Amino acid sequence: MKKLLLVSLFTLILFLSSCTPKEYLISYDTNGGSLIEEYTYIEDEEYTVPNDPIKVGYEFLGWFTDSELTESFNIENEIETDLILYAKWGIYVFDVTYILNNGEEDRVLPTEYGSIATILMDVEREGYDFEGWYTDPEFTNPYNFYTNIGVTEDQTIYANWIINSYNVSFYINDYLVFPMSVVDFGSTIEIPELPVLNGYQFKGWYTDEEFTELYDFDTNVNSSTVLYGKFEIEVFTISFETFGGTVIEPIDVEFGSTIPIPDVPIKEGYNFRGWYLDAMFLNPAGLSPVVVGNQTLYAKWIDENEITLRVVFVPSRPASEILNITGPLEQLLIDALVLSGYTISTVDISVSSSYEAAAESIISGQADIVFLPAGIYVEAKDAVDSNVDVLLSSARLALNKDYIDASLWNDGTPTVSSQDVYHSYYRGLIVAGPSAAGKALADKVNAGTTLVWEDVKDLNWCVRNETSSSGYVYPNLWLYETFGKTFADMTSVTQSSGYGHSIEMLASEVCDVATIYADARMHNEDQWQTNFSRTEDIWTEVEVIAVTHKIMNDVIAVNTNNLTPELISSLKQAFLDIIATPEGQDVFSVYSIQNFVEVEDSDYDGVRAATLLANN
Repeated sequence: MKKLLLVSLFTLILFLSSCTPKEYLISYDTNGGSLIEEYTYIEDEEYTVPNDPIKVGYEFLGWFTDSELTESFNIENEIETDLILYAKWGIYVFDVTYILNNGEEDRVLPTEYGSIATILMDVEREGYDFEGWYTDPEFTNPYNFYTNIGVTEDQTIYANWIINSYNVSFYINDYLVFPMSVVDFGSTIEIPELPVLNGYQFKGWYTDEEFTELYDFDTNVNSSTVLYGKFEIEVFTISFETFGGTVIEPIDVEFGSTIPIPDVPIKEGYNFRGWYLDAMFLNPAGLSPVVVGNQTLYAKWIDENEITLRVVFVPSRPASEILNITGPLEQLLIDALVLSGYTISTVDISVSSSYEAAAESIISGQADIVFLPAGIYVEAKDAVDSNVDVLLSSARLALNKDYIDASLWNDGTPTVSSQDVYHSYYRGLIVAGPSAAGKALADKVNAGTTLVWEDVKDLNWCVRNETSSSGYVYPNLWLYETFGKTFADMTSVTQSSGYGHSIEMLASEVCDVATIYADARMHNEDQWQTNFSRTEDIWTEVEVIAVTHKIMNDVIAVNTNNLTPELISSLKQAFLDIIATPEGQDVFSVYSIQNFVEVEDSDYDGVRAATLLANN
């Protein structure tokens, strides 16, 4: 009985358990979406689908029974076990539209939510630089790819461009002739105002310095541009009016060039007196007339039986003063030449505008007689096809010492002027002072020792300015001829303010050596012991260590083509006679000339050497 009761109880329990509904736990893994609470599903009840979870930027695509999201959950299927359902998501994709503004088609790039929009690296626009992307077509709000939160909706962004600007330069003969201008890409260059250059015709603007490619101003600019102005020199016709003399055909000569002076024309019964720029013979053409346009040169003639002398003085002082002082020379020359059998109708005295103009007048034949410094005479004499020669040299009283050997000046006796001997030159001296170095140098010279460069290069030298003949030019020549050196190679060279200053610096032993003219010691003899406080005399303490070439005085030069040898000889005697008179002394006091002496052109070779060195 007891056993039967237990069996019945077990059967009842089984029956009751089979009649109770089963429960299953359903969990939701939203994979980053909004939270969904667990759900207990009771067997045979209708499954309640939860609201779709939310995930910003994503679209809910359903529930899956596996974490790999390969098995979709089907609500129609019977639930027989606890479940974990996994949410599957699809990210939203938005269109980012790029407005390129470069003539190309706009681009649309799909972009996932939250991603940074693609930065386009291949966007170009000819003639422009890319400035940036903007969110509006007015380019007021920049679009920042890096600080933006990412794409969250469809977007349109706009490319902004800055037009390129280019420099435009205009050159003529390597010079920038207009201020540099700036032109935008695609624009055209404005044609500048036509430049004017006297004597030249403008031929256009070119892209190269060789003028091979003419620039088209309708061209749209796409780079910096340099344009070169081309000029062609104008050619003018030069005619020659000989007034019945030799016919000379016109010639064509470029602007700015020197007119080639033709051979002297011939006219029977007349002597040619030069070319003039006007028919009134007021403006001599000179030696090197320059072409400035179509021109006519006029030949001036005088009757062959009429002798006119044209005398030119250089402008060492105001022209009015010179003409006033030299005025009597006209009659003095006429009277002196009568003694030689010449009847002079006119002596035309003038003052040149410059020393060079005086030389040009004698070379070209516009003058017959010219007073010139020695250096200018040499230039005139040595000019191509020159007809210039020296007539006389101005002269000064000679000194009692005139030696090439420096030691012969150092006998301790004063140098004095002669009373009746005149020289066409003077000399420059290089003297040593009483400093220890100066005395040592003088001792070598007086002992007959040949000086070497090492004896002089490190001494303290006092010189005059570079245009001074005896204070610089000729001593510099002595250095060059003796040692192959110049003052530029010296260790210590001081420029004094005058010869007296040079003597004073010798006395104070600031300088060991000085450059002076031969009379300088004589002119500073008293000051040496008074103002300069030396105890011994200047002839003992200042000794000569070198003597320069002859420094030639001013000359009277003549044009040998205008004057016959016989007339030139008579002119020489005439000037010698005139200077010997009180009236002549008054006339030539204009240049402080005391006398004239005869010279040869070879006497001026030292001048030539000094000039050559100075010009190099």
